[in-house]
Amino acid sequence: MKLYIRIGNYIFDYIVLSLILFVLGFLVVPIYIGFVMVVAYFHNDTFKYMFKVVKENIKLLIILTLISLFLGLMMLLVSQINDTDILRIFNNFVLVVLALSIMSLLFYPPMILIQMRVNFKELIQNTLYLSLRYIKETLFMILLTSIVIYMSIYAIWGLLLVVPWIQSISYISNQVLLKEKDKRRNI
Repeated sequence: MKLYIRIGNYIFDYIVLSLILFVLGFLVVPIYIGFVMVVAYFHNDTFKYMFKVVKENIKLLIILTLISLFLGLMMLLVSQINDTDILRIFNNFVLVVLALSIMSLLFYPPMILIQMRVNFKELIQNTLYLSLRYIKETLFMILLTSIVIYMSIYAIWGLLLVVPWIQSISYISNQVLLKEKDKRRNI
């Protein structure tokens, strides 16, 4: 395929995925489902596969969406409470724990849902296992996420990096799952 066709396809995919995230982000509640759809697209490179993944995992996606929405609302609530210095330290600690919890829902669960047939308990167990077993990759994804969030807050053009960030996160989590599968096959 010629270079200009590949570049055009990439730009078209970027625009469509950005629009999907924008529309679902504007609606707030289904933003997690949009995130999983974009990860599914980068896993298979077809738009049809995005909807297939959502259809197959709709119950788990609704549960994960509600959990991420609850954690986000808890972050908002905790950020509004600032009485004393001791309470402020505790609030900051709670904010960090809630933010890491939300980030852990973004890193491994979408790829686990795409590649495995799991129930909710197995999904959470696998997420915790991968997060702790592959701590370097998890810390790198936390760093990438923090940079994108910081840039999106303080520079509006940082929002242009959301789709490449999702692509990076999905690639890293896919590589972690492949390493784990290879490790288990060799045992």
